[in-house]
Amino acid sequence: MARIRNIKPDFWTDEKLVELETWERLLFIGLWNFADDEGYMPYSPKRIKMQIFPGDSLEVSRGIQSLISIGAVELFDSEFGQVLHVAKWSKHQKVSNPSQSKYSSIELIPAGENPRKQAVRAPQITEPSLISTEDSVGLRTEREREGGRKKDLSSTPDEFDQWYSRYPKKEAKEAARKAFAKARKTVDLPALLEGVDRYAAATRDKDRQYLALPATWLNAGRWADELPEHTGQPGWTLGLDQ
Repeated sequence: MARIRNIKPDFWTDEKLVELETWERLLFIGLWNFADDEGYMPYSPKRIKMQIFPGDSLEVSRGIQSLISIGAVELFDSEFGQVLHVAKWSKHQKVSNPSQSKYSSIELIPAGENPRKQAVRAPQITEPSLISTEDSVGLRTEREREGGRKKDLSSTPDEFDQWYSRYPKKEAKEAARKAFAKARKTVDLPALLEGVDRYAAATRDKDRQYLALPATWLNAGRWADELPEHTGQPGWTLGLDQ
């Protein structure tokens, strides 16, 4: 059931949120409407897409991973399957006469780095015309990786240091190290270096606070971004496109 929530003015200038893509920030707001009165909800990409983006072709699971990477939401394992929780819920929302969450009285175990595509025993959406194909494709890809391990590239500390030294924003290094190791399983080092060099050049005149965190950049696969060549002119201060 959707609920009425509030948005504070400082949401729009939050240093971490401004690094996300526009639709990922909208996703964060949408989660508030469908979370319970303590900020919990089942982790189900299909259901969340149906609730927040019924007419858009978006990879909701990737957006949630971006929110997890900046600490905006938390992911837990429970007897009901995987559960999302909006971090610092009481900071975002003041709920009058809140209903107690069924998740506040059960054991919640912090989940691993990567959420499963679908929570166990989460509500199922049966309308085929409204279900995104992202989850079936993602699950098939994960099974192929686990079964065949077609191409498992590995990273080394030296490779990460080489890449990190070229990234234009030096923050959250340990999170970046984990994201780099994950990315190297599917892409080679030259592609990551070329991508970060393009990003550094395109944002050369941009305020550092508006650049994506290294881990966010990696988790979003942004080494493949097609960026305009650097022109020497100041970039867009809101940083929504970089």
